[in-house]
Amino acid sequence: MASALVLVGNLAAREADASSACESAPGVLPAKAVMFLPAIAEPGRSWSWSGPRVTASTPSAGVVRLDLDFEGTAATELLLGVNGRNRRGYPVDLDWRPRTRPPRVTQTLHVEEVEVCVDDYISIRVDDAVAAFRVTWTFDGRTTHAIALPQCACGDSTSVLLGMVGCTTLAIAPAELHAGTGTLDLVAIRHDGSEVPVEGLPHPFAIERDEPATHEDDDDDIQTDLAALACLAVAYAAYRAWLARDVTSRAVSPRPSTPP
Repeated sequence: MASALVLVGNLAAREADASSACESAPGVLPAKAVMFLPAIAEPGRSWSWSGPRVTASTPSAGVVRLDLDFEGTAATELLLGVNGRNRRGYPVDLDWRPRTRPPRVTQTLHVEEVEVCVDDYISIRVDDAVAAFRVTWTFDGRTTHAIALPQCACGDSTSVLLGMVGCTTLAIAPAELHAGTGTLDLVAIRHDGSEVPVEGLPHPFAIERDEPATHEDDDDDIQTDLAALACLAVAYAAYRAWLARDVTSRAVSPRPSTPP
């Protein structure tokens, strides 16, 4: 039996905005590019854009795909916002080319916390700029397919979360991850639309609870973890800054006058 789920990264779809889009877009875009965005569920709000030719589609519930074509246009950037406001620019690089080698897993980090909600997930980082991931998870004879938006993107490094995050299950139930008998495959969708299998995932895929340390963390491990935390902080700060601007602009917007 096959099931299909969708991941929308670490931002709820109803709170999506241009700052969340920056986490799934590179510093520059190729002449023909793709972007994946979380769908906005809030009534009266929707993504807006200008610049290149854009074809929008919905490959899965909760996910919006933009196919961009700068060729034959005078556009030098994509302007992306919500309802035409708080737009962010993504410049085009006509010489952009994808890497010749496939992306590889450089870090897997298990996070398990209990606050208001339970967090029990795995963060997987690859050494490439990725627009989205195709996730295939097979467990106990069942296969789940998902489109996963990046949780954090910093330069040529992209991370994705799988498991329970903030009371929401993202594609894979934590109990299945801990079972150690599932098979995980990731396909990276690059910003030019090409799709390449991610290398370096163990088969079967598993995480262990309370795994005892067998050695002390060395400096490289510490620096890697700090870089991941810094990436998360930058993404969250950008989102909070946008949210503050949006709330302020709504508060000061004059109401239309009522004719006498």
